[in-house]
Amino acid sequence: MNDNFTNDALPSIRNRALLVSVTFRKPQMTKLDRKATRDAEDANGAHGALKTQKLLYPKHLVDPIVAMEAEVYAYLRSKTLRFGDSGMYLLDTRKFMEVADRLEKYKLQRSQLVTVFAQNWANVLDEAQKQQGLLFDASVYPDVSEVAAQFTTTITYLPVGDMGPTLFDTLETEAREAIQQQVQQSTNALVADAIHQPLTRLMDAVLNVYDKTSREDSRIYDSLMTKLEEVVDAMPALNVLNIPELTQLAGYCKEKLVKPVDMIKGKDNQARIDMATAAERIARSAGIDPTTAQKMTEAERRQLASDAANNIMASMKGMM
Repeated sequence: MNDNFTNDALPSIRNRALLVSVTFRKPQMTKLDRKATRDAEDANGAHGALKTQKLLYPKHLVDPIVAMEAEVYAYLRSKTLRFGDSGMYLLDTRKFMEVADRLEKYKLQRSQLVTVFAQNWANVLDEAQKQQGLLFDASVYPDVSEVAAQFTTTITYLPVGDMGPTLFDTLETEAREAIQQQVQQSTNALVADAIHQPLTRLMDAVLNVYDKTSREDSRIYDSLMTKLEEVVDAMPALNVLNIPELTQLAGYCKEKLVKPVDMIKGKDNQARIDMATAAERIARSAGIDPTTAQKMTEAERRQLASDAANNIMASMKGMM
């Protein structure tokens, strides 16, 4: 190591650099095919050895979007330094305007590629059917608008450590204001996500409890309480912003919903009825009709829980 390197080096980075990251999201690209898995295992005398994944979208139709993502990461690496293993990069503030402008253009270009993919939806499904043959199942594909919406690009800018007053001292006013705006937007998004994630997990568990306790045809398994207990017990750690509403909601769930499973087994069980009523009250207070959560897939219930979290956050004054 250079003998001239001192502890002052890190503070100098804080004064000269921002953290930047680009995150791409896509819809589910593969799906477990249970029938194909069973057939392959039966043919080979295997049991629990295989999990056959089916490609939902022909590779050559998604490749332009994937290639664009690779180009963005290559550009980012050429203009920045990797910041450990965090998935973020150190960007010299003097390069901010140039890099921010280019990343926004990339974001637009990817959006345009997604639009082309969506406009070609009939051909996408046709090609998928040809590729999958008898394995094709049209029911596993969401509506094209939902698929397109799941292609997202998020550009995040954060300060390195505290955003002190010296960070912008050497910058032109235009660059300084642009950086401050981007950092504030990114910080707000991270704050919102820090609230949304635990809320979604909690509401997902509540909706699952309602589904199982409100239907006469539903069996109550010992694992029913597991997810709810985990999120309720973890809430002090998950609630990193110390939001009182989160703490209160978790406390209500612990009081009304976390019970020994043996107490709620069997039909015409008052404890089971009370639990379903409490879960219904929580869901309705979040603007969700809990009956719509009955017999949902896990993915559908998670989306409903996310919607409930959005509704709760919208009612929290000053949160958004």
